[in-house]
Amino acid sequence: MKIKNYIQNEIIKPRLNKSGVLVVYDASDRYQNLCAELADESTVVVDTSEGSIPSRELAIKTFQGMGKPNTQTRLLVYIPTAAPDTNPKKMGDPFWIYAEAGSFFPRKSGDEFDQICLTAKSDHATEIRKVFADNPNPTFELIDNIGGGAGWPTLQAVLDAESTREIIRRLLVPKESQQEKLNSDQPWVPEARQLLKRSLGMDLQTQQESWSTISDEMWRFILFSEFVFDLPEGTELPSTLASVPHAIPQAQPLIYEVCDQLRTDLATQPVYIERAQKIEEILELRKRCEQIEDLGEADTFPFEERSFFTRCVTAIQNDDLDEARAVLKRTEGSVWIGRGESQAQWNIIASAVHLVEKCQDCTNELSQYTATQEKLIFFYLEQFYKVDQYHREFEHAVGDYFDTSGALSPAVEFARKTYYDLASQVQSIFIKHLESSGWPPSGLLSSTEIFDTHVAPRLKESGKKVAYFMIDALRYELGTQLEQELADEGSTELKASFSVIPTVTPVGMASLLPEAQTKLRLETNGNDIAVLMGDTPIKTVDHRMKWIETRYGGRFRQVKLEEVHKDSFVKKLDEQVELLVIRSNSIDASMETEYQSGLPAIRKNIQAIRFAIYRLREAGFEYAVIATDHGFCINAVPDAGDTCQKPSGDWKTLHDRCLLGKGAGNTTNWVSPTEHLGLKTDYVQIGGPKSLACYTQNNQYFHGGASLQEAVVPCLLVTMKKAEDEQENITFSINYKNGATKVTTKLPVLELEARAGDLFSSAEDYDVLLQAISDNGKVVGEPKPGGAVNPATGTISFRLGTTAKVPLKMSAEFEGAFTLKLFDPATRAQLAELKLETDYMV
Repeated sequence: MKIKNYIQNEIIKPRLNKSGVLVVYDASDRYQNLCAELADESTVVVDTSEGSIPSRELAIKTFQGMGKPNTQTRLLVYIPTAAPDTNPKKMGDPFWIYAEAGSFFPRKSGDEFDQICLTAKSDHATEIRKVFADNPNPTFELIDNIGGGAGWPTLQAVLDAESTREIIRRLLVPKESQQEKLNSDQPWVPEARQLLKRSLGMDLQTQQESWSTISDEMWRFILFSEFVFDLPEGTELPSTLASVPHAIPQAQPLIYEVCDQLRTDLATQPVYIERAQKIEEILELRKRCEQIEDLGEADTFPFEERSFFTRCVTAIQNDDLDEARAVLKRTEGSVWIGRGESQAQWNIIASAVHLVEKCQDCTNELSQYTATQEKLIFFYLEQFYKVDQYHREFEHAVGDYFDTSGALSPAVEFARKTYYDLASQVQSIFIKHLESSGWPPSGLLSSTEIFDTHVAPRLKESGKKVAYFMIDALRYELGTQLEQELADEGSTELKASFSVIPTVTPVGMASLLPEAQTKLRLETNGNDIAVLMGDTPIKTVDHRMKWIETRYGGRFRQVKLEEVHKDSFVKKLDEQVELLVIRSNSIDASMETEYQSGLPAIRKNIQAIRFAIYRLREAGFEYAVIATDHGFCINAVPDAGDTCQKPSGDWKTLHDRCLLGKGAGNTTNWVSPTEHLGLKTDYVQIGGPKSLACYTQNNQYFHGGASLQEAVVPCLLVTMKKAEDEQENITFSINYKNGATKVTTKLPVLELEARAGDLFSSAEDYDVLLQAISDNGKVVGEPKPGGAVNPATGTISFRLGTTAKVPLKMSAEFEGAFTLKLFDPATRAQLAELKLETDYMV
């Protein structure tokens, strides 16, 4: 292939196809005609040498047109100058915006003309370097003449390959038919010896002429060569590895390209992984290189990924987020991270970085929002709720993985301390304002107003159907996640509401009833605390539902959330039902029972609400209100300092963080008159811990008291859209290890893909649910949170035309055959399936 065609077809076109926009900078006036020839009906080439103003107009017009639906236009901008290398120069370049929007060339050292020629004619590296030594700017014709047309006819015929790069790659991983020819046709061996010597500087040591023996030596030589080339300048190999053969320096681009293709091609990736692991073991690289701190950019061998992992953990521990982010960026897409155990660990590391980063951002901003209670609440609703979200996701990832080695501990402990330092600081400010300003905040929605404000008015007109979700412990940050999940089901409006303090379920759920604003009160009942609506005791769920029924009669019905999922639900629902209350306490019940199992329950609850909304649309409901009784706090590792002693006085304890009665506050407890917190009660005072502590020990999940996390909650209003009559023609697929049918680990990594069946698919991002289901219908595996898997909802988000790698956490007790099933999260329609069985290595 001529060098011009190589640059067009192997460099410019692929990058243009990938990014859609490519700017070619050319200070040597080498690529102008080459770029002009790429213009066609779908590619607009803007040659800026033809005039600045016309070029700008054409570039802007083309770029704007690329944003229209179903447009497949590509933009190639040619500029006869060097690429700007400083920010001031970039700001002065009117075409740099296109480089930022897409990509530019030359972008890396391998894009220099001499490196391109070395890659294109890698078997003539010596001649290429000599030409450039004599003439820094040789013509295309001079480069084309190098080599005199010499080839490798036998190898090219046996392997059906033309270039040296492709011949080497296929010698390493031939197709089955090619392998048969290599094993039966020996005349290729002399050519292989010459090709390897000329292109890589490799002298085959083996005298055997079998493909397997030659291939073994090539794998070791090529992978070790990449490892050596990738070491930072000045890094010396250990003396025990100094004699291991590796490629000549001129072969570096070819080595990089071959290894990168072997790692990224899904067909060759499993072979690469197996070979690299074996070579690492044979050369004892982990042991021999343990003193090398910086192993470069590539992770040729699995032990390098471990080195990067250790560096990232250390960076987090040292509060060096720039270094941690750099390591995370460096390891994106690594074949070694794709392994179940490694991916789980890196997910925790990434989650820790996100948490610490958000904490630091909020810490820097906090001082601007401390003056009043209103400002602090605004800070929570705009920024700090995200800290709670990242903290929950982080704890979910940590709790879902057993770190037997302790390698993660420094990063985990630092992230936790960072969160608790900030949360404690915010809590201190919140309590100061609570003591001075009371509760709830004036002028803002109280939970006692939700029904009368957003449900009752809709029921004044007969025929309107309203769904009222009463979800236990749906704190504000979960409401934001739920709003995102329901965006495709209709129009949504998320409002902040304010729970009644004490933030306990009997009080909070009663506050969501009709007329709660005027009738909710607490009174002494012997040793108990009674919740009443007027004079009516509201002690149980049945009492709460009876209160609603007395006001709406046959128009009212109540169900548990899981009942809405049944296929018979729509058929059994009476036409006269216009107010449907959907109840769920699974989040609170699961978290109260066992903290570690409670976090996954959050995900399932949000999935269940989304599916319920879909079912309600089927049943003719047009409007839904999703409300909650209280939020919650998480402390994954409580210690002695997280237990608070009660203040002196006569107190009754509600849950873990609230007291009613009479007494005096102190340095660790706040105490206020009950009317100061808007309570109608015969109790004189209410109090609780000032910190995020409890009156009982070892609480990892708690509520009942006063904090932003407990008392600021979501109210989500959903106006449902009608079900779509047509579905987009999208094909989904699940793949495991390039077609393997048996999983050998309890954390198998799957590949999910979505492809358009036609040219008119409008959406680009898709959400799906994935489950492993046994033959008897039990769920025996679910995606591990992190990466593409949303920790709150369990949905997997990925882009049309791309592949998402998802680790699946299999049940520890299950072994046998199972089916992977991909579902639409709203309709639960099955999108794809894959049958597998376990074959765990003992």
